[in-house]
Amino acid sequence: MIAIDMNPAKEKWARKFGATDFINPRQLPEGKRIQDHLIELTDGGLDFTFDATGNVSCDSDLTTRP
Repeated sequence: MIAIDMNPAKEKWARKFGATDFINPRQLPEGKRIQDHLIELTDGGLDFTFDATGNVSCDSDLTTRP
């Protein structure tokens, strides 16, 4: 399970509940999109995503292929 959050304080909490990876999009290299990072990390992309923020743009960002 990959947890994504801009608040680094949530990493410990996410790992406690099973996250194997924690990504802070603000810490990605300049110009690198979260989508591209996830494709590299997972060797091709994700089969399923779950958004718990309620922010529609987050959901569409993760389900849109480059």
